[in-house]
Amino acid sequence: MEFVVDVGRYLAFAALIILPGIWIGYSRLCTGMDGWLRLLLAISLSPMIGSMQYTVLRAAGMGLDPAVFATALINIPAIWFALRQATPYPLLKPRGLVIASISVAIRRWCMEANERKFPLPS
Repeated sequence: MEFVVDVGRYLAFAALIILPGIWIGYSRLCTGMDGWLRLLLAISLSPMIGSMQYTVLRAAGMGLDPAVFATALINIPAIWFALRQATPYPLLKPRGLVIASISVAIRRWCMEANERKFPLPS
């Protein structure tokens, strides 16, 4: 039974950490991009999109635990969305590397801004 619980936790973690960005990374906005670039873009945007989903649910009056669970459930259909739009993942081209680097830099900048605004207790 513990194995099933652990697998469920890993799937929930993926639903919260990776899947929110798939809504944009695999949308029609990114149809001209390579497969790897779309995947990296989805992964780099996921924390921001997941946080926005969670914030909206909390502002709507959901409790802490139900909002986390609902955020994971909202993102489960993104798996089908990604598989439907998936392309073979060729090696990244120079244009893809530049765009991926910019998206990772933006994500890092957002994380640093969050750390400055809400410092961790020491």
